[in-house]
Amino acid sequence: MKKTQKTNRMTNLLLGLTLSLTGLAACGTDGNPGPNPGPGVTVGKALQSACKTESKSDTGGLAFGAFKAEPRGDKLVIAHTDARYNCAAKLDLKVTVNGHTIRVEEIILNPTETARCMCNFDLSAEVSGLPKGHYDLELIDAEGKSAAKTTALVGEQVPAVGATYQSACKAETKSDSFGAGLKTEQKDGEVIVRHEDARYNCADKLRMDAELSGDTITVREVVTSTEKALCMCNYDLSVSLKGLKGGAYKLKVVDADGKEIGQTTVTLP
Repeated sequence: MKKTQKTNRMTNLLLGLTLSLTGLAACGTDGNPGPNPGPGVTVGKALQSACKTESKSDTGGLAFGAFKAEPRGDKLVIAHTDARYNCAAKLDLKVTVNGHTIRVEEIILNPTETARCMCNFDLSAEVSGLPKGHYDLELIDAEGKSAAKTTALVGEQVPAVGATYQSACKAETKSDSFGAGLKTEQKDGEVIVRHEDARYNCADKLRMDAELSGDTITVREVVTSTEKALCMCNYDLSVSLKGLKGGAYKLKVVDADGKEIGQTTVTLP
């Protein structure tokens, strides 16, 4: 009797272990691999285009092309265009949402299969169920390197934002302290926002985005380049905002580190 009970316990233990291992093996085989992207958030199946451009050279590495995120209601379409990988690569995207930070990791599903060429692919995935707000996204390539960053605004009114003006480097310095000089101007229904002497790396290329929440306009500065130099520069940045209804707004500018540069009040007729 004791031997039978012991045998049954051993059988149940082995069965439980087998089921656990089966569950682990199944995790991530369909759609996005790895952990759940976030509470209430779902990620659609990643799409990979056919090879767009074939090359015998692998110069440029995997961080190639453009990374963007396009809001569509409570959904976000994440895309990496012209991602350079081996011609035989089958690719997937693992999307993880942590608060308002989104990490997008590119996964090679068949790492042992290779060809003697490199290809440019377009990769995309749709994320749904995101709460309203501003999101910071980072792209991690299949080598585990940070390839690009971008931002997106989900579910809020977005002012029409013109192209960002960035001056040439006004003053070069080894210091990394950030200057601050916020100015606004109204012209023909537009609000022109200026950040004078914005201190960034000498190699930085910048973009200014804007979002509207209630009566607060937040202008965010975003570094769009990945190159860095061993110096800092002072730049003048400006952008125009259109499509705002009449009324009083609180306007603030936030730099690429998330620090508030300054704020002011704008009243539109």
